[in-house]
Amino acid sequence: MKSRRVQCSFGAHRWMISYADLVTLLLACFVVMYAMAPGGNATAKTPDHTASTVQAASASPDMALPFDRLKSELAPEIANGDVLIGIEEQRVVISLREKAFFPSGKDTIYPQALATISKVADVIRPLPNPVLLEGHTDSVPVHNVHFRSNWELSAARGIALLNVMAGADGLPVSRFAIVGYADNDPVAGNESEPGRAQNRRVDVVILRSRQQ
Repeated sequence: MKSRRVQCSFGAHRWMISYADLVTLLLACFVVMYAMAPGGNATAKTPDHTASTVQAASASPDMALPFDRLKSELAPEIANGDVLIGIEEQRVVISLREKAFFPSGKDTIYPQALATISKVADVIRPLPNPVLLEGHTDSVPVHNVHFRSNWELSAARGIALLNVMAGADGLPVSRFAIVGYADNDPVAGNESEPGRAQNRRVDVVILRSRQQ
């Protein structure tokens, strides 16, 4: 009798096993469909700045050309870790690290950095593309006789870079826009000094031309 009860119980609930398999398959199907959807996965706002150069497979040809030239012209600075460059479909980003371009807490550009900035300006000059100069800081608050906040410092560094490109390098100011992010767009964690050093930067962002 005990054996019969076991067999009867197994047979009565056999449909639940098939139903569970069906639900599992449907769930797996929906997960795959979500992952394949255009907006299903999060996308990075900026290129990965942990490497010296990053080239996205989807980059448009018109953006790949200035990227390749910058990679060649700035090879020594990239090798030293003073400059990082990245590319996306719509923009090329040249990150100028604070250590090579600005004293801590100041917007004065080192004289020895002017040659590097001229290299960037030479690549930008023949292009029709608009350019953003984005200032970034780490999360350590700045408060000195020159700047009351990281907002002011980040914007001032973008303006200082503009003054060089529009002055000594002769680029028209109408091509540029200044953006100050303070510490609100980090590329690394602010918990360690190496991370904070990566966040202290000015990004020269070559946008895709409006004519394209």
